[in-house]
Amino acid sequence: MILAMCDAHTSNLNISGEVITVNPHGHISARLYGSIPFTQCLLVAYSLLLLLWSLCCLRYFHQLMSVHALITLVLASFSADTLLHLLALLAYNRTGLPAPVATLSLLTTPLTHTLARGLLLTLAMGAGVTRASLGPATCRVLLACLLDFLVTLWDAFASAFAPARSAAIHTIPAGIANAALYGWAFAALFRTLRELEEKKQTSKLQLFLRLRNVLCGGVLVAAAYTAAFGVATVRGAEGLWRIQWFCEDGVWALFFFLTLCCIAWLWAPNEHSLEYAYHVQVATDERTGSELVSVQDDLIQGGEEEAGVMVSTVQGGVESLKPMNM
Repeated sequence: MILAMCDAHTSNLNISGEVITVNPHGHISARLYGSIPFTQCLLVAYSLLLLLWSLCCLRYFHQLMSVHALITLVLASFSADTLLHLLALLAYNRTGLPAPVATLSLLTTPLTHTLARGLLLTLAMGAGVTRASLGPATCRVLLACLLDFLVTLWDAFASAFAPARSAAIHTIPAGIANAALYGWAFAALFRTLRELEEKKQTSKLQLFLRLRNVLCGGVLVAAAYTAAFGVATVRGAEGLWRIQWFCEDGVWALFFFLTLCCIAWLWAPNEHSLEYAYHVQVATDERTGSELVSVQDDLIQGGEEEAGVMVSTVQGGVESLKPMNM
């Protein structure tokens, strides 16, 4: 507050009272105000991605598998969570008080992130490419995701309501649970890559190599960013407060969105999705580059028809048999 006196001969004055000021943009602090337009743009981006994915699924409805339903669920969850987060920011900016929707977002955010980690684990185990479903491993994946959700939910509510001095009690278990799920996903991914390489499934191998490159690249970028942000915070870089909301939350929200875009692009359904999940490359003609494929009987799960071999006898003796030209 600035007071100006026009009369230079005015003696010293004592001023008492109270001043109430309101930011013209609302009650939200300047450090967090940039998160409102960013969240609005992110909601539009998620809505467009969900719309495009839904149209693609409707077009190839008869080729959908459980992994496509899981991707749809994850995209819808991220869209809903972004919407709730935006409503919470707008309500706080309007009234200056936490709204009930903010408490609801504390529930949806851990659920959304757990679904994303479960999707990553499911894809790394080969769902939708090397197999149509996870089979017996489904129960283990669901149990691990449930445990991760409970620990992450505990961390979210404790961070919002518990005192800061007890942060380590809930932050460390949540970090361990998340790291364990990511570690399992990467181990499953490299195991899938090794199996495809041993079986010489070159076409499917390329898909998982792209997924590996996306994930490893994301991990390296995230590690480099965390180190750079830590150094900037320690040195107290000027003007960092203006983008602090983006450094703490916006970067990771953008990271999740770009990762989901890559997954949706790699696992988009097409007219041969089911056949691609069931087929195995058995030979390659080096002269023409054409591949011969057949159905993997051991990977068909829940099929209504069973494969069979019809054997017919040959009339006549051994002298009637002729050699086969290869």
